[in-house]
Amino acid sequence: MKKFISVILGLLVFTSIAYAAMSYECWRYVNGKPEGYISVTADSREEAETKAYARFKELGSQIDYCKCK
Repeated sequence: MKKFISVILGLLVFTSIAYAAMSYECWRYVNGKPEGYISVTADSREEAETKAYARFKELGSQIDYCKCK
């Protein structure tokens, strides 16, 4: 019984690890034109755009908004 429970727990751990974040290509826009991009790893496009915007600001880049694919 203990072996069965440990196998189930192991499968749950590997299943949660398999749910990995995706890599997004995020472009920064200035005056409506794309000016450069970075890659960001996130669970959703919205999270990727938030991370990318913060990273562009951290790098000192001028940015109006960003879009990720």
